[in-house]
Amino acid sequence: EDNIVRNWAQSQLNINAGARYDYQYGIHNISPRINSFFAFNKYKIRAGYGIATKTPALSQIYTGIRYYDLVLADLRLPGYYNLGVVQTFIDRADNPDLKPSKSNKAEVGFDFELNKSTTVGITAFYNKMVDGITSENRPTVRGVAELDVQYNGTNLPSYTIAGYQDYYYTQMHYVNSFTSTDKGLELMGSFRKLPIPNLSINLTGSYIETEDLDQSNFYRYTTDVTKNEKYGIYQKNPIYYKQLQFSTDFSYHIPKVGLIASVKTEHFFINDRSSSRVSTPYAYLDANLNKHIIPTQDRDNTDLYGHIISSNSLQTPKKLSQSYHNFHFRLTKDFLNGFKFSFYANNFLDLRPTEKEVQTDGSVIDVNYSNFVKLSFGTRIEYNF
Repeated sequence: EDNIVRNWAQSQLNINAGARYDYQYGIHNISPRINSFFAFNKYKIRAGYGIATKTPALSQIYTGIRYYDLVLADLRLPGYYNLGVVQTFIDRADNPDLKPSKSNKAEVGFDFELNKSTTVGITAFYNKMVDGITSENRPTVRGVAELDVQYNGTNLPSYTIAGYQDYYYTQMHYVNSFTSTDKGLELMGSFRKLPIPNLSINLTGSYIETEDLDQSNFYRYTTDVTKNEKYGIYQKNPIYYKQLQFSTDFSYHIPKVGLIASVKTEHFFINDRSSSRVSTPYAYLDANLNKHIIPTQDRDNTDLYGHIISSNSLQTPKKLSQSYHNFHFRLTKDFLNGFKFSFYANNFLDLRPTEKEVQTDGSVIDVNYSNFVKLSFGTRIEYNF
C-alpha cells in the first residue's frame, strides 16, 4: 500500500493504492484497489476502483458425510411389539472445485462545500460480482429395499429383502453460479449551522438498481413416476430490484442542560422486485439421470412433458402500494459526573405499511412491508470513568 500526495497553492491531489494477497485452503487471491481525490477551492472530485474476493468457507468445500434415513417399515402391535426398519444412505457432497467469488467495485463522486458548515455530495457507483456461491439441489438415485414381512401372531415379525427399486432424492451442493450487478446514486448533505441556533440537519438519499442471476439449475420431480422423464430442468431468470429512499436527521442541542433531541425520518418511494415466470423446462433427466435437451418447440408441449412442467414462478414480484414514511425519536442527556441517559422510540407513530405481492396463480395480496421498522422504545444508561 502506498499514499501519494501533491499539494499546490489552492488544490491537493491524493492517491492511495494497494493490493492484498490471500492464500487460504490452497486458493490464491489478489485484491488490488485504488482511491483518489482532487480538491480545489470548495470542490472535491473523488474516484475509486477495487477488486474484492471472498474465499469459500471450509464447510462449503468439505460438507462432511451426509446420512439420509428412509423408513421402510413401521410395524406395531400395542402391548406386544414395535418394529421399525430403516435404510440409511451415506453420501458425500464435497465441492473441491469451488472458487472464490470476485467483486469489481467502482465509484466516482463530487463534493461541494457551500460554507464551513454546509457540505453536499453525490456519488455514482457500479458493483459487479461474479462466481458468487449459491446452492443447487442435484438429483441422485439409490436402490431402496423392498421388504417381504412375515407376521407371526403376537411375536415379533420377521422380514427378508425381496428386491430393490429406484428411489430419487436431491442433495445440496455449492456452486459458483451467482452473479449480481448493483448501480446507483447516493446523495449526502450536511447542514450544521442554520438560522435556528443549535439545530443541525443531515440528509441522505439513494437510488439503487440491482440485477441478480442465479445460474444454477432448478430440478422438478415428475408427477408421473411411470414416465422416463424423471426431472425437469429449469433455468432461472434474473431478478430485478429498484429502491429509492431518503432519510433526514434533525438534531437540536440545548447546551445549558446538556440535552440533545433527535428526530430521524425515513421516506420510501420505490421498492420493487420483479422477475419473469419460469414455467417450462429446457431439459430433463431420464431414469438413469442422463441429461437430454428438449427441442425449443416442444418445451411447452403438455402432452409430452406435462408431468415435468410447472406453472409456478420461482420468484414472486413485489411492489410498494404507495410511498411510505417512518419517524424515530431519541432524547439524550449528558451529566457532569459521567452518566449518560438516552430514551428512544422507533416508529413512534406505529405505522404499518403494506406492499403488493403477486402470487404464483396470478392473484395479488397485501403483505407487510419487510423493510419497515416496527414500533419499539427503550432507555439506555451509560457511565464513563
